[in-house]
Amino acid sequence: MTSKIDPTTSSLAALWVRRPVTGIMVFLVLVLLGTVSFSRLKLDLMPTIEFPIVAVIAQYSGAGPEAVEQVVTRPIEQAMASVQGVEKLVSTSQQGTSLVLVNFAWGSPMDIADQDVRKNLEVFAGERLPDDVKNPLVFAFNPSMQPVIFMTVNAPGSPDIVKKIADDEIVP
Repeated sequence: MTSKIDPTTSSLAALWVRRPVTGIMVFLVLVLLGTVSFSRLKLDLMPTIEFPIVAVIAQYSGAGPEAVEQVVTRPIEQAMASVQGVEKLVSTSQQGTSLVLVNFAWGSPMDIADQDVRKNLEVFAGERLPDDVKNPLVFAFNPSMQPVIFMTVNAPGSPDIVKKIADDEIVP
C-alpha cells in the first residue's frame, strides 16, 4: 500500500509542496520577526531582588557565648518578636558577638521592615542591653551590594608591583 500526497487537501505540508515560494517567504518573515523581537528584548543580568531578611549584629566584648545569649541575644529577640510581619527569628550567639536574623514574608516592603526593626531595637532592647554593648548594627541584605565578580591576580614580584599591574592593566 503506497501513500500519495493529494495536492487538493488543505494540509500545511501540501500547501508548501504546491507553493514553495510562499513557504520560503513565510519562513523568512517569521525569522525576521523573531530577530527583531529578540533584539528589542530587555534583559537584566542582575535583576532587583530584595531578600526578606534583616540582620541585627551586636558586639559584647569579653563575654562568652552563654552571657551573650542571656544579656544580648534574648532582649534583641524579644524586641524583634513584636515587629509586624516577622515569620521567623534565627539567632546565633558566639564569643563577644550576637547575630539575629529577622525573616519576613517574600514581597514585604523591606524599607519599612528595616525601619520597624531599628525602631523596636531602639525602644524595646535599648535600655535592656548592657552599657558595654556597642550600638547594634542593623542592615537589610541586598544582593546588589555584592560585587559581580571576584578576581585574584598572581604575578612574579612584590605585592606593590602586582597591585600596580592589576590597577594599570586589568581594571581598565
